[in-house]
Amino acid sequence: MKGDIYSGNACFLVNFEDDKEIKNNFISYLEDEGFRKTISTYNTGHSHWLFINVNSMVFGGGYWKPVKLTRTIVGENPDNAFTIEEFKHIWSILKKYQDYDKVQKIDISMVYCGNSSFLIYADDLKDNEKDFWNYLRINKFEPIDKSPNYWGYILVNVDSMLFTTCPNIISSYMGNLPDSALDIEEFKVIWDIISKHKESFWNNL
Repeated sequence: MKGDIYSGNACFLVNFEDDKEIKNNFISYLEDEGFRKTISTYNTGHSHWLFINVNSMVFGGGYWKPVKLTRTIVGENPDNAFTIEEFKHIWSILKKYQDYDKVQKIDISMVYCGNSSFLIYADDLKDNEKDFWNYLRINKFEPIDKSPNYWGYILVNVDSMLFTTCPNIISSYMGNLPDSALDIEEFKVIWDIISKHKESFWNNL
């Protein structure tokens, strides 16, 4: 079960109207934000959806069948993909924590990169334990720890629906922990959007 905390992919499937101007405007937005167009199978001219990886900041399109093994953040497909506005809302939060220098060293073929985990930090996590733990459990997340660690960090995977506060697991996952991570409210905003595209979540309510 511990390995499942690293499952998934940091890739969002975004759908939009089959309109050349809408597509071009969205691609221009991505490029202005620093995203890079990938190569080969992921040809943006072949579809009205894009695979967008928020870790590698790489995007590409392509026919669904040959590229579906890329996986996505919660297994969404063209029928329940994210809208442009939903992606922009999520990215407006995530980009505050992006290391743009590190991104430039990642190969542009890396549409499959990262996983579906989000790092959250709250220096008063112990005080908020009851409310946030209840929130996670109500939303079908399960802990992999026997007992929580109150050091401020928590790792939540929206694919496997698992979370951990274990310092060893989180430190191993993150390497040198960043100066900042999502706060609790930011994660809630992101999960509120993501959960609408996770079929297994709604099927189990």
